[in-house]
Amino acid sequence: MKNIKKITLVIIFLLSFSFIFAGSIDYLSNQSAAYIRTLSRNASTDNADIISYNPAGVTKMSDGFYINFNNQSFIKEYSVTGPVPGDTVSTKFKTTIPSLVIPTFYALYKKDNLGIFASFTIPAGGGNLDYKDGLYVMPYLETGLQQAMHAAQGDPYAEYMFAKLIKGRFEGSSIYYGYSAGAAYAINENISISLTGRYISSQKTYKGSGNFLILNGALGSVADTTFQQLDAEKTASGLGAIIGINLNYGKTNIGFRYETITKLEFETKTKINDWSLLPKMVSYLDGAKERKDLPAMIGTGISYEWTESFKTSIGLQYFFIKQTSNKNIAYKEYDNGYELQTSFEYQINQKLLISMGYNYVVVGGNKKTYNDFEYQLDSHFIGGGCKYGITDLIDLNIGLGKVFYLEEKGDDIYKNAEYNKDIVILSLGLNYKIF
Repeated sequence: MKNIKKITLVIIFLLSFSFIFAGSIDYLSNQSAAYIRTLSRNASTDNADIISYNPAGVTKMSDGFYINFNNQSFIKEYSVTGPVPGDTVSTKFKTTIPSLVIPTFYALYKKDNLGIFASFTIPAGGGNLDYKDGLYVMPYLETGLQQAMHAAQGDPYAEYMFAKLIKGRFEGSSIYYGYSAGAAYAINENISISLTGRYISSQKTYKGSGNFLILNGALGSVADTTFQQLDAEKTASGLGAIIGINLNYGKTNIGFRYETITKLEFETKTKINDWSLLPKMVSYLDGAKERKDLPAMIGTGISYEWTESFKTSIGLQYFFIKQTSNKNIAYKEYDNGYELQTSFEYQINQKLLISMGYNYVVVGGNKKTYNDFEYQLDSHFIGGGCKYGITDLIDLNIGLGKVFYLEEKGDDIYKNAEYNKDIVILSLGLNYKIF
């Protein structure tokens, strides 16, 4: 029973693989350069990127056809530090591979009371990880497998078998492509509404290998050497809707949006899985299916223009993770997550605007949810930048952000593992009013 419990706990980390930079669970709040320089866009009415944040607010923009391009680059280090089986000294497993191209695109046509828009975004996931020395959990995984196999063979030393990772590597990627289209309508000068449909296509890849030395702790001898591999891909797609409302009263603007659950059932295609004998590794067998939806969420914000040059805003995003926990094993131990946002913008002259913002993220995770790939950590996010009017029709947005994550430890076999992240984000965006 002890060995079975160990194996089950080790496998949990493989059941829900994702990356996150800003937001909750798989969500990414950072969808534009204007967001990185302010960190609070839920009540904005200026650039076409508000299709992601305040879609009903597009009716407050001047008539015309707009396109908006953005790219975000992430310089990052993810690390897991802790002692591996048979060792008391901590080892640091890290990935530093940058994600240099995370693009988004928006198009908007606004005429009188009507706005029609479309977008391409990365609403979740968003990057690659490459642990060149393998993962902290890999020797635990192999130890569990070897103990179970030796026990099945009646080996009296089964519980003393443990694996030492000699050489390993693990690469992964997770990306969700979002394709949206919708419309907004101004009922009157104060109230606007919007409706958006969004199609999401997701892909996750897992590729790892390890050379292990199998040691008999009781006899102090080498029992075997092994080489194990995993090469699998999971894909899913689903539809969701976004409902928006914008209220404007002079210098005060209020934005609100509700994003429905996007049901995602991931199907696995596997080339090789040397750990297929382990319980619950069926999700990594070819053709296996598992649910991991994008939870419903609300985003709201209030902005106020104190003067013609100075504007502030506050915002909230709330993620209904518990609603999905019954059908999504990956979310079982999570609480609902939220973000608190604030921004300050100052127009220096006709061409140059500077801004800064702060975002506090509570993911909803805890020590029971932290493992080698699913360590969604709470964070403080500070951003700043500027908007420069290149011409009367073209604005350049530049944003620079730093995420300060709160280091955490896991539970059970992960209780000695320390999880941390360090991310710097640079983003550039062009907002072009064609006519």
